[in-house]
Amino acid sequence: MRDSLIQAYLPLVIWTGLGMVLGQFAPLALPRWLGRALYWV
Repeated sequence: MRDSLIQAYLPLVIWTGLGMVLGQFAPLALPRWLGRALYWV
């Protein structure tokens, strides 16, 4: 049971942390670009 929880939540924690770290170095216009691009997805 514990192993399945780790397999489920570890990628979520890793990708969220990576996004927070890389978000510090992203240009200020990036959220606007992502919003426009993801609107069509």
